[in-house]
Amino acid sequence: MHRPIIGLTCNELDKENLPKQFINEAYIHSVIRAGGCPIILPITNDYDTIQAQVNLLDGLIVTGGIDVNPMIYNENPEPLQGNSSLDRDYYEMRVLKYANEKQIPIFGICFSLAYRC
Repeated sequence: MHRPIIGLTCNELDKENLPKQFINEAYIHSVIRAGGCPIILPITNDYDTIQAQVNLLDGLIVTGGIDVNPMIYNENPEPLQGNSSLDRDYYEMRVLKYANEKQIPIFGICFSLAYRC
């Protein structure tokens, strides 16, 4: 039986000192319990790599995380705004574009960008 390959987007941590990408284990365990095979998708700005990532997938989960950078919407940061990552925002916009073109199911959680297809 084919287990659907489900891509999980990452969060970033300590970008300035020792950059790390991570994912909460609850996402991984949830996909496995649902009968899927989770694949963690590292953030990159290489469009060919992003397209290759999406081509492997049967579904995509855009995980929750930090705030969307208001520059994405041509707005300025607010004083109470939390941390954000333009790298992650631009990466996820591209992942969503390719996933939409491939017409695979997309599940966006909490932080996920409002992407208009």
